[in-house]
Amino acid sequence: MITAKVGERFSIEVPSNPTTGYLWEADIPAGKARLVDHALPPASKQRIGGGGLECFTFEATAPGEFTIRMINKRPWESAAHKTENYQIVVK
Repeated sequence: MITAKVGERFSIEVPSNPTTGYLWEADIPAGKARLVDHALPPASKQRIGGGGLECFTFEATAPGEFTIRMINKRPWESAAHKTENYQIVVK
């Protein structure tokens, strides 16, 4: 569970390897938080095609409890490869 205050920023990091074509997107409940930054892992100089952590930074915009659903899929496919849910509590 992630706890934040209204106006505070928080991050979610997910394992990622963009060279496979799979990217993460965030499904955020309307009015609860907003995405302020998204960073892909830098290319590895030691392992060609190696992955890292993809980082999403959000700002809490309203108090309450909600879930941010992270969806991993290829942009040209409609079905998700995998999903992860993150419980957020904003005070």
